[in-house]
Amino acid sequence: MRKLRGEPLPERLNLLPFLPMAAATSIFLEDLPDDILLHILSHLDGPSLAAAGCSSSHLHRLSSLPSLWLNLCVSNYPSLLLLPSLPFSPRSFFSLAFPLSSSSSSPTAQSSPDFVSSFVDLRYRGVPILSRIISTDTRSPLFFSSLFRLDAIDGHLRPDPAFSPADLEMSWVMVDRTGDRVVDLSSWKPVSMESNWFSGDVRVRFATAVGEGRAVVVPTVMCSVVGVREVLLMVEDGDGVPMNGTDSMVVIGEMMDGGRKGARRRDGREGLRKRKMGSL
Repeated sequence: MRKLRGEPLPERLNLLPFLPMAAATSIFLEDLPDDILLHILSHLDGPSLAAAGCSSSHLHRLSSLPSLWLNLCVSNYPSLLLLPSLPFSPRSFFSLAFPLSSSSSSPTAQSSPDFVSSFVDLRYRGVPILSRIISTDTRSPLFFSSLFRLDAIDGHLRPDPAFSPADLEMSWVMVDRTGDRVVDLSSWKPVSMESNWFSGDVRVRFATAVGEGRAVVVPTVMCSVVGVREVLLMVEDGDGVPMNGTDSMVVIGEMMDGGRKGARRRDGREGLRKRKMGSL
């Protein structure tokens, strides 16, 4: 989706310079028909759309239409199209999933989610190659005591003959039963890539640190020489040891309830650097 600048649109935007010389009168933004305004708004990214709604009461009404936010949701998270309908507000979902979860969030009194849905989307060079929904019941005793791991793929994906793991992008949005607690656990772009010299496999990590590196949520893509063979989610403690289901859901619950940074997540290395510095 083409992005426009995130500056608020002025209420009295003069469109005269963009019209032929024959046009004798000034035309302002609010003079345009709603269908043209909606077409313009539909080409904005999320932050720009929210900013446009702050520029005038008329644009506020138009920019609040659920259809605009639904289009933003499904363009960023195609796995939502696997649902017959969204059980939550598109704008609310986007406002929680799109920003970066604050890595410095501290533990809260909120309980761990007892049932979660994961919306997993994997892109290669900007093109979706995997969209999957995973439902997880976290209430079973076996889940509590076992190592936490969610798998999102069976078999290989071969997106390109000249496959390059560095060109992968991933989002892993987790939603609780109510739909009120939402977080994207992925860094969107790779944080690290580790190669196995013997097999040629590459482990691509889309990690996000929590609580100054106290724990790390690690969406991971395992790649062979021909494509993707595993897409999974694990949670590690500050020493890199995989955590069990109980502790993992506590960490994820903290991310759901924690603060948000304004910028879109593109790189989770800031929190990981803090974890490494703290372990020296």
